[in-house]
Amino acid sequence: MTKCRPEVEQVAREFQRYLAKSLKIQAELDLDSFRDYSVSLDIESMNIRITLWYSPKRKTSKITFVQSQDPAKEEKIRMAWYGFHHGDHLENGEVHAFVDGSSIDGKVGYGLVILRKGVVLEEINGVVDRPDYCQHHQVGGELVAAVKFFQWCLKNKISRCTIHYDYEGIQKWATGAWKANKELTQKYGEYVQKLPLEITWNKVKSHSGNLWNERADRLAKDAVKGESWKILNKKSSLKSKRN
Repeated sequence: MTKCRPEVEQVAREFQRYLAKSLKIQAELDLDSFRDYSVSLDIESMNIRITLWYSPKRKTSKITFVQSQDPAKEEKIRMAWYGFHHGDHLENGEVHAFVDGSSIDGKVGYGLVILRKGVVLEEINGVVDRPDYCQHHQVGGELVAAVKFFQWCLKNKISRCTIHYDYEGIQKWATGAWKANKELTQKYGEYVQKLPLEITWNKVKSHSGNLWNERADRLAKDAVKGESWKILNKKSSLKSKRN
């Protein structure tokens, strides 16, 4: 008898429904592929085959790619898998952003991924050219990413948002939990406290496999390397979905 087949099939069916409902992507469960703790799904429209693995000890699951020819499509499925697992805090209708900074050879970059209900609205990155930020290296980049997100919210008439960050100063300088000893952090705290935004703060562990945090980190590194992104999901109508 195949070990953990009911548990494996339940997760696979739920992910299958999630893809269909959230992204209009049809995935077929390969009933002949059931093995101990695993099963495969085919996404013919994207020429992708994945295997879903279930851990009875941890009661968690993961996917691996058996067949995939397009990195962009593979990343889309990875993001969908993350959204499927973490929809508890991304499905609440608020706008979320994952922010990060990077410092390589004295050059500082920032990156942020903006989402609503697990769907990417925009990805933004750039190089930090202000000396007062650059002297703080990677932290300076993450501060810029946070400010860029808050500016984006104001521009799009968003009143409530959630920001996910891996350096705790992003929140603690803003809320006054940490004393701001530098002019930059003082100005940052003053700026955030005057914002007409209801901000929820969420610290994530860096380099721990969090997809969106890793994506923000990659965007920041790409900026330092000269690869600029500003991707807008034009299907999203922010003006019709104001918070």
